[in-house]
Amino acid sequence: MDALAHLALMTKAKLVFENPGTFLSFPVLSPMPYQASDLNSFGSSTATAAQLQVLSEFARVVNSCPLGTIFSMESDTYLWDIYRHVLTTAILASETATPEDTAAYNDAVALLTTKGPDGLPADTAVMTAYKQYRDAYFNATEEYKSQQSTGTSSTDPTVKETWEINEPQLRELVEQAERDWETKGMKQQVEAAQQIIQAHLARAPQTTWGQWAKLFDPSIDILTDTSTQIFPFTSFDPHGIFDQDWPTFSLKKDEISELAGQAPEELKEILAPPGASSTVEALSFEYRSVVVTRPWFRSAVFGARFWQLPDGSELVPLSDGGDPPQGVWPAYVVALVFVRNITLTTKTSAPTEPTGPLQAFPALIDSGFVPRSSMMMRPLATTAPSSVPAETRPTIQPRVMRSPMFAMRSMRATEPAVNHAPAPVAARPMLYRLNTSAFRALPATNVILTAPPPPPPPPTASNIITQQGTRDDISILAFICKQFPKSPNPDPSLTW
Repeated sequence: MDALAHLALMTKAKLVFENPGTFLSFPVLSPMPYQASDLNSFGSSTATAAQLQVLSEFARVVNSCPLGTIFSMESDTYLWDIYRHVLTTAILASETATPEDTAAYNDAVALLTTKGPDGLPADTAVMTAYKQYRDAYFNATEEYKSQQSTGTSSTDPTVKETWEINEPQLRELVEQAERDWETKGMKQQVEAAQQIIQAHLARAPQTTWGQWAKLFDPSIDILTDTSTQIFPFTSFDPHGIFDQDWPTFSLKKDEISELAGQAPEELKEILAPPGASSTVEALSFEYRSVVVTRPWFRSAVFGARFWQLPDGSELVPLSDGGDPPQGVWPAYVVALVFVRNITLTTKTSAPTEPTGPLQAFPALIDSGFVPRSSMMMRPLATTAPSSVPAETRPTIQPRVMRSPMFAMRSMRATEPAVNHAPAPVAARPMLYRLNTSAFRALPATNVILTAPPPPPPPPTASNIITQQGTRDDISILAFICKQFPKSPNPDPSLTW
């Protein structure tokens, strides 16, 4: 797929999936293909060695630092390295919680969290319902935005008319999903409890920090893959999605031109300079957004104001809270968009023989395009971080986020990611954490929408090439990322 089509795709995806406080990062230079069976194994306690390797690589990808529109992995420091360093070196403020604060906090925790059969924290039925109806609302919103983008960007009067017919029904689905989230998902009650928990954190720093630290349990969370690399278990929710029907995301030739024109000028300069054209006639695929789950991680750590790092720490600042933020780790991946069943139709200047089926989302480099920064994804290391002598590692360098592409600087922690010997794979409760809190997606609502008439067949098919993927070949279209607030940001009114 050529650069102009990628530019249009990124523009449309940003319209559909971005929300206030988030940005999208696209692996356009190096596709990330998976088999549905491997991703399904994330919820199994009997994964093969090959599936364990997939789990390891997935953890490294989604725990890398996203620095802009084009995603790249050039560092061998990961979110878990930074997180564990903060947990073990932070200086905490004094406790100020009253018995009344603690009682309200305990009630809020009991509403949202219970103890699973294995003794680990798990979601209550209330929290499970909240997540299910929240995700159903997100899915309905994404489908609305996708159809809206197609209808408003197309120059085809039939497509525009179809959108006008379908819009009221799609809007009603979004509104119904929101009502269900409010009532069946107990949105107000859950979020009120979350606010109580958040308010209690600053009043009980020692207690809160101890609970967070216990969640990063090396005996449960740290795994070892077949190349002896260690990593904490990282997965996604909801599970059971690969046997379901997914919404369809599509781009036609006229929409590609329209959306590419709407892209920011600086992004157009990088991907599609003046005069660029696209050979893509049509692109479609099925998509599904999922939340990245890290049982060992609490993002609230980075927003809490009751801790600070020692003077001279090379992790200061993690994020300066600017726009765009700068720091050692200014953002992280919170969700991602899977795609499958890709259909790509291109038109060449001369007759061409059809190529094989699509097994991964097409990369920019497939068409010979390399952006100005030429940022390529590095291969995963084959040596466990803990086996590298500390004195041979470079110090951590701050990361600077620039729009639309951000500079990537190599960085590595000055201490081992973990300071314990990994246990054998077979001895680990590999998916202990996930199984206590996994939930299934709500069944999709069947909606009958008016479809535009099929396009007439091209007058000459000899130079029209269509490649078709399958439901089993899964790729990552985009990472949905969130910027950290200013961190650390100790509150001077607390007692230190």
